Amino acid sequence: MKKILLLLFGLVFMIGCTQLLKKPVNIAEEIEGKTYVLQETIDDSKITLHFSEGRLTGTAGVNLYFSSYRLSGNKISVGKAIGSTMMAGPENLMQQERDYLENLADIVQVALSESVLTLTTNSGNVLSFEEESEN
Repeated sequence: MKKILLLLFGLVFMIGCTQLLKKPVNIAEEIEGKTYVLQETIDDSKITLHFSEGRLTGTAGVNLYFSSYRLSGNKISVGKAIGSTMMAGPENLMQQERDYLENLADIVQVALSESVLTLTTNSGNVLSFEEESEN
């Protein structure tokens, strides 16, 4: 019985040590130059988010948008003004776009797990993105 407990303790100790040795993810480096696609959008619409040299760009469903951002650890802030093109589209897509851009302006936290990027707003809304595959 003592051997089994000693073996289990050693196993738990080794697993804990390997977790400590893992290099923490540098989110800024990981997202740079990548495009992410918002999950849970209206059918036949696509919202994207691209990070490049302190700039956010993408499609908001109907229009293109752009802004600056700052990232420190898992804290993110988006520039005060998010610019966009001014094309009109179906009302449901325009409403989705307005909601998305409002949420984007309110982002305060970012998390990255594998290919899933999660942005959380100051008011607690969560936007989940999947890294766009290169086809």
